[in-house]
Amino acid sequence: MPSAHSIQLPPYRLLGQVDLPCSKSVSNRLLVMEALAGRILHKGELSVARDTQVLQRALALRDTTIDAADAGTALRFLTAYFSTRAGKVLLTGTERMQHRPIGPLVDALRSLGAKIEYVGETGFPPLRIDGQALCGGAVEVEVSVSSQFVSALLLVAPYWKQGLTLFLRDVITSKPYIDLTLSLMTQCGVEAKWLDERTLRVEPGEYQSDNPIVVEPSWTAASYWYEALVAGTFGRACLCLPGLQARSVQGDAVVQSIFSDFGIRTTFADDGATLWSGETTQEVFQYDFRNCPDLVPTLVATCLACKKPFRMSGLHNLRFKESDRVGALQHIATLFGARLEAPEEGVLTFDGVRALQPEGTRVQPLLIPVYDDHRLALAFAPFLLGGWKIKFDNPSVVRKSYPHFWDQLLPLCP
Repeated sequence: MPSAHSIQLPPYRLLGQVDLPCSKSVSNRLLVMEALAGRILHKGELSVARDTQVLQRALALRDTTIDAADAGTALRFLTAYFSTRAGKVLLTGTERMQHRPIGPLVDALRSLGAKIEYVGETGFPPLRIDGQALCGGAVEVEVSVSSQFVSALLLVAPYWKQGLTLFLRDVITSKPYIDLTLSLMTQCGVEAKWLDERTLRVEPGEYQSDNPIVVEPSWTAASYWYEALVAGTFGRACLCLPGLQARSVQGDAVVQSIFSDFGIRTTFADDGATLWSGETTQEVFQYDFRNCPDLVPTLVATCLACKKPFRMSGLHNLRFKESDRVGALQHIATLFGARLEAPEEGVLTFDGVRALQPEGTRVQPLLIPVYDDHRLALAFAPFLLGGWKIKFDNPSVVRKSYPHFWDQLLPLCP
């Protein structure tokens, strides 16, 4: 039997490094905070995502009609922002945006004295807002659809005379995004915290720029590169992602733990993270995505790529994203000869059976519909690294969160 020193491990192929975009979630919160404070609170770069650009333009405009396009975060943050700023605004978005719920946020703002009218269907944009100074106080908000309703209220609350006591009703989704909002507010000198597991308190104050914030790279963007090491044909390989750190304010940093189930090891140094590929097993992958729903398309695609059975739960709000992501993922799976079951609301399962093989698409490319949803295009793009001949009906949709993604991915394709 050879000694430990004589055993030769397969060499790792270095794929190079990928410079991730700055976090869209952090950038968008900072933009609202800066608009309220009238000062810059960050140093370095912000996200170059289209969503961030939409929000940045909307905050700078003095127009009476503001089009948030398909930027859900922007529209919800702007609803709270314009409600508490003097002036009349018509806030609208794309057709899909006009079918994404806004009612719980409007109800909460109205109960605090905001003047908001629905232009069309009750509970959905467009909104006509007659902004005015609000006093704040105590209010309840329903949070099962989106944590962005909570963050929108928190961000503007320091500039209310009474601050805000916020009671959360129903199942809390995406709690790490609420924690992210609180962390940024606290770093900028505002007292904002949990009083108990369902109550938040923001004291009156103003955002300070004493310690400018450096916006982290996006952990959600990193998830597609974790998937790439699983779905690709690289063998044993490693990839460097500068700027990522183990301790992050982003909830999607949990991706480093999730992908350990797929044989991916993450190591950290001062300059960022390195991903190391390994072997995955066929054991059933099980995870509750209530706190990180944006990772669902990535993990569904990863499991389809390596035919790993799964049971994913906590998906209750996925039908209200840029697309009905549950239905969209089920349809896309059928194109690969797989079936995703939804045995109950908020749950998806996969038995690990996928009929179509990469070589089965060599003659005719497989057209993947992405339903104008950036997360779907980004999630299935790494299939190109596994030898699949596929194309997307709207590849440019990735500009919403990751504009330079194709420039980074395509050079690695076989």
